[in-house]
Amino acid sequence: MLSIDTKYSPILLEALEDMMYKLSLQLNDMKGEPMGKTRKR
Repeated sequence: MLSIDTKYSPILLEALEDMMYKLSLQLNDMKGEPMGKTRKR
């Protein structure tokens, strides 16, 4: 298991939340579309 120093936890959590938010926006754009090249990735 990966151990992370507690002083880095808040910034890593913030970065993870930001990445997940951006990914959800990308996925939302693809909803309802046919299986195109970008969606197959």
